[in-house]
Amino acid sequence: MSEYNIFLASPKGELDSVTDAAEQVVAHQFQEAAPHTQVKVVRSKDEYERSFTQHGTWDDWTTYVATGVDYQYRTPVFNAVVSTTTDVGKATSDIISKALNNRRMVAVVQQDSISRVTGVEVVDSDNWQSGWRLTLDA
Repeated sequence: MSEYNIFLASPKGELDSVTDAAEQVVAHQFQEAAPHTQVKVVRSKDEYERSFTQHGTWDDWTTYVATGVDYQYRTPVFNAVVSTTTDVGKATSDIISKALNNRRMVAVVQQDSISRVTGVEVVDSDNWQSGWRLTLDA
């Protein structure tokens, strides 16, 4: 059975109940779309704690998350990036921009639905916590 890994990007400090609900929606909808694939959702906080020190800088880490490849199996580390909010911080905007540039699937989960993300726009570059907004597929 093949594996489909999803990076779930959520703001630091987001309530666990909100992230839990988003994770359930993402896991369920992706599993329905690909029933013969093992879907694995990895929270941004968990991946940060697991791998940031291996990469050392924000730029290197966001590149790894967005474009990394498992060299043993030649598959993406993360097949998709899903955000829990449309207003995102600097690191999430970098991950999403890099993922889009590398033709990875990017989406946002809002309540019980998932929408495709087509871009990222700068709203306030001085606001590193929520100064970027995701552009959604019309």
